Amino acid sequence: MNKINKTYRYNSTLHLCLLFFAIIPVTKMVSLPCFLSEFCGRSLWISGIISTIIDTCLALYMAYLRHKMQKPVSQLLEETIGKTATKILFIIYSLLFIGRSLIFVSGEKYFIETTYYEETAFGFVFIPFFLIVFYFCFKGLKPYERLSLFLVIFTVLGIALIIFLSVGEMRINFILPIKPTSLKGILKGSLFNFTFGGEGIYLLFFTGKANTEKKPVFYLVISFLSAYTLIIVFFVIFYATFGPIAQTKLFAMAQMAHYSDILSGVGRVDTIAVFMIDFVRLFALTLPLSVSTEMLKYVFGENKKTNFTIAGVIAIICFVFTYFFGTQFIHWFNVFYKFVLPFFMFFVYFLPLFLFILIKMTNEKANGVLEKK
Repeated sequence: MNKINKTYRYNSTLHLCLLFFAIIPVTKMVSLPCFLSEFCGRSLWISGIISTIIDTCLALYMAYLRHKMQKPVSQLLEETIGKTATKILFIIYSLLFIGRSLIFVSGEKYFIETTYYEETAFGFVFIPFFLIVFYFCFKGLKPYERLSLFLVIFTVLGIALIIFLSVGEMRINFILPIKPTSLKGILKGSLFNFTFGGEGIYLLFFTGKANTEKKPVFYLVISFLSAYTLIIVFFVIFYATFGPIAQTKLFAMAQMAHYSDILSGVGRVDTIAVFMIDFVRLFALTLPLSVSTEMLKYVFGENKKTNFTIAGVIAIICFVFTYFFGTQFIHWFNVFYKFVLPFFMFFVYFLPLFLFILIKMTNEKANGVLEKK
């Protein structure tokens, strides 16, 4: 037992595997099924498979880079493109992460208000969330590692309970025949999926130190594949439950189990599942903000006062945007999809390919120096 505890405490790869397995499903199970139903109909699971393959390949590539890097990514970029260009690049990444996070946070506010309140919620009921945003941005990425095991437990129990309550309400004819409904719709849905994807990029910025562990790639990819497999299963059950009206069910996760006969006997136990999943969503929504803070610390200098200021500014921006635009998140999703997504895909999916060349050049240069000695 002591050996297991020691391995869990000090194995960074294990923490990352658990963390990504926990947060990936919960970010895609609230509103994404509804959006995809509008594009793909009963073939939304095919769109999910396409994005699964691409995002898992991204995670594989990021894990490979993280394993091969002998220096932190900031130092590697500094030595290649210069410190100023590296700072500019980090600012762009942080703005992209913050911009997309604002949409998700505003959607979370709307989700909480419509799910947990029968009437309109008090305007400042969401303030504790912004205090938590400030705390995690200030403390950095360590809390995510420490709580990763608990997040996995909550994710698995919450999703398992919702699926258990929903599976009896499935209508298989809603998802038949299996063949794609519309190739154009599936491609559009797959493209929209990238609005919710790209978590693999966080692996590069998750730690300021070079990764020296021997076998991180395989386990990280397994965690990503497992998480996305769970999402695809959820997509199938979701559409088999609602069928033609699926595109009207905005917050699917909180609505799927409503019609279960079990609830009439034991009460609204599905709310417990929603609470557990929403607890994990708290960490999923703050993670990109914390990663952005880490990058901005590099840009503006890392000290307690700077960290406090950056975390405070991010929390205030989130509060102001959410308070004034919290009910318009569908509009902002469409804005992101139409105008920002191309830039997001370039920086998240394509630009990191450049790092492979940098790492190869750096390793060859280091090997050449060693040979001369």
